[in-house]
Amino acid sequence: KRLEAAVGVYEGMQAKRAKGEGGDALVKSMAAKMNEVEGLNAAIAELKRATRSAPSRLAELDEEIDKLKAEILATSDMLNDNDNLRKKIQEEERAKWEVEKEQLLAEERA
Repeated sequence: KRLEAAVGVYEGMQAKRAKGEGGDALVKSMAAKMNEVEGLNAAIAELKRATRSAPSRLAELDEEIDKLKAEILATSDMLNDNDNLRKKIQEEERAKWEVEKEQLLAEERA
């Protein structure tokens, strides 16, 4: 809408210029309005480009999310395995200590 409005104003200026109205001030205003129109056109073109690339970018982000989820799951599994291994080692060490403690107590009694 801004572009349409700016083009409308520019066309009005062109009509005045065609009638010989406005002079140098009108020419300067027309140049400024044309810069505005070109800037709006560039912004619209960029938005269209971004809109076209959005689906592929979204697919890339979905793929990245899936990879990160897989990494998190693998890390979680590894941490669980490590925790279970640590518990098993602790249980084995406790069992060894119990045997050793019983042997030491038996030696003390003897």
